[in-house]
Amino acid sequence: MFLFETGMSSTEDRNRCIEALEQGALYRTYRGAFEAATGMPLYLVSAENSEIEIKNESAEGNDFCDLVRSNEQTCQHCVEVTRRLQREARHHTASTVCFAGLTETFVPIRVGRETIGFLRTGEVFNSTLHIADRRRVKDALLGLIGDESLVDEFSAALSSISVVETARYEGTVKLLEAFSLQLSQQALDLTASQRDEEPESVQRAKRYIQRNLSDPITLSDVASYSGMSVSAFCRVFKDSMGMTCVQWVNRKRIEWARQELLRRDTRVSEIAYKVGFSSLSQFNRVFSSVLGKAPTAYRKERLELVSRKV
Repeated sequence: MFLFETGMSSTEDRNRCIEALEQGALYRTYRGAFEAATGMPLYLVSAENSEIEIKNESAEGNDFCDLVRSNEQTCQHCVEVTRRLQREARHHTASTVCFAGLTETFVPIRVGRETIGFLRTGEVFNSTLHIADRRRVKDALLGLIGDESLVDEFSAALSSISVVETARYEGTVKLLEAFSLQLSQQALDLTASQRDEEPESVQRAKRYIQRNLSDPITLSDVASYSGMSVSAFCRVFKDSMGMTCVQWVNRKRIEWARQELLRRDTRVSEIAYKVGFSSLSQFNRVFSSVLGKAPTAYRKERLELVSRKV
């Protein structure tokens, strides 16, 4: 079972969740469409992995990066770039340019306050590589490898890499940020799908919560409806759902709020009270802990994405 409180319970849980996302239809379908539309590779990597280990079979990877990963000297440089990006992308999207001039980007996938993995893309130039740039890259390769014939092989592979201009690249990254929210939600949903069959008391409690989501909900009311004492109910609910009853209520309210935030003419404060929060500050705090960003930032990103599609 995957446990969600402020985050996942262990490294093993986080890695298993990333593996489940990677094998799922949502990611596989999106990756195929992304690579076909952009010509860039898309990888899903665990936040626990500090080495270069790309398990996805990307249709858009390039020969130069494959050579870099297969060579001990250049691979070490690539590992260092990856580690730096992982550190920088723990809380927000991060990009960097490697020694060869290729741009690479990590977009975090967050569950609560915790980053469990990254969407990784790039391996492209943002502008045409000129003769002086090629000479600089060749000198850097020669310093790393020391074998001129091998450097020539690297240089030839470099010539086939795509150029994606900065504005287009940044727009593509925005789409990945929107997709990362979908993967974050799917990670949350795995909590329910990985549990054993729910006890009747838990099913009753969930029905009660769903019917009363917009109203104040107390543990004593839910426990009473489920036919148990508060202490016994709390234990059974957490064992079954992998989270406390309060956390589950908050999750359902945030799911509702995400839909309401797509209504341009509704104030965030109105949405907060509509979905059952007692104050705007409480809503902001819980929303940020679940999705990793404030409601206003989430609304802005989603509405921009809708506008692009229109």
